[in-house]
Amino acid sequence: MIGPQRLLRFKIGKTPAERDRLVAYLVRTAYRNVPYYRDMMDRAGVDPAAIRSAAELRRLPITTKRALLDTSENGFLHRRAVPKRCHRVSTSGYTGYLLTIYYSWPEAYYRRAMLLLAMGRNARLSWPVSLVHVGARSDQMKRDLVQRLGFVRVTKVHRELPVAEQAAAMSGIRAQIIEGTPSHLELLAEQVMRQGVAVPRPRLVVAYGEVLHSHQAALIEAVFGTRVANYYNCEEVGNIAWSCPIRRDVLHVNHDACVLEVVSEDGAPVEPGEEGRVVLTSLFGTTMPFLRYEVGDRARLLPRGTEPCACGHRGDSISLEVARDEDFLVLPDGRRISPRRPVVAVLAAALRTQGLTDVFADVIRGFQIIQETVDQVIVRAVRGRETREGIESEIAKGFAAIHPQLRCRVEWVDAIEPDPSGKVKKVLSKVAPRRDAG
Repeated sequence: MIGPQRLLRFKIGKTPAERDRLVAYLVRTAYRNVPYYRDMMDRAGVDPAAIRSAAELRRLPITTKRALLDTSENGFLHRRAVPKRCHRVSTSGYTGYLLTIYYSWPEAYYRRAMLLLAMGRNARLSWPVSLVHVGARSDQMKRDLVQRLGFVRVTKVHRELPVAEQAAAMSGIRAQIIEGTPSHLELLAEQVMRQGVAVPRPRLVVAYGEVLHSHQAALIEAVFGTRVANYYNCEEVGNIAWSCPIRRDVLHVNHDACVLEVVSEDGAPVEPGEEGRVVLTSLFGTTMPFLRYEVGDRARLLPRGTEPCACGHRGDSISLEVARDEDFLVLPDGRRISPRRPVVAVLAAALRTQGLTDVFADVIRGFQIIQETVDQVIVRAVRGRETREGIESEIAKGFAAIHPQLRCRVEWVDAIEPDPSGKVKKVLSKVAPRRDAG
């Protein structure tokens, strides 16, 4: 028999009381079924039955990506989970380390639905939703569950195409939403202006995965003739927050997807308006639970008034202080490319050495790409649980595919050290860009 709390995970519009009941259920379930959390609570002397609300989550220690990576796969998954039957995604490694996330198919479907509903907070959408994904990999051809059910029609503009061809392809596409990272959207917008291409006027442009700077937002809005909304997402829980339709610098927390805490260095909650570490608890994932999970970003929890936001949101709101902000790679011919493309070159190399095509393998645990000159890149990499010969040459091939003059050297290190802000830039370029390059 399916219990009410199991179904409550997938409710849209959870009340505070329902979130509290759900937190209590998720903590008990994780303790009974996930060795990592059982050991963690036992070591900390935490009785899972004593956690009965979201406010009491602070009794749990904070979990990090690195702690999960130090645990075997069976240690952080539900004891009944069958990895081969799960939907799997991989983090992009913007905290310095990579992790594969496992979902049941209902969880994966709900996660995608939460993102679509969050998009609807900034634009009136009609079903089926037509969406253009800018910056997709050419191997991302599988149709996910939402697409098969016909709720979403996705057109992918592949990042391997020259930006000029991407801009030309956009002229023949009609869509309600255009989505992508700020760096991909910026490059595309620049090229559209340079070529004078007539592009569709969507109802919304969605930026995610990196910091959205004001100059990028202004350019993208001018080219596509519509609002750019910033979405704070992560692979572990999906949509964390969306930008307010009225005040773009304010992000409204998605209380259906997660409990968000902003805490000090010692894990204690900070006062509204004070900067702290972002810690998340997934409200729907039991296959691979995330309880008080640190994502590596910093934010401020904004003071709540007695009235809801002018846009109608009644929950918590944050402002991001430090998030994923990467450098563009500058090619020998002067062109700039999105930081996501060299990151994918490293990930794809690891996949090829394992013979996989859909999920990151544990060959490289973490990495950082440093561009020393226009034709020289260094990849600082941390070895994973498994060793494969030829990974260095595969990575070099990936960068040569980006540009034939781009040389790559792999340096194996014990750890990727963060900068003073606590973040690890995955792409760090020491080359000044030529803004006039196409």
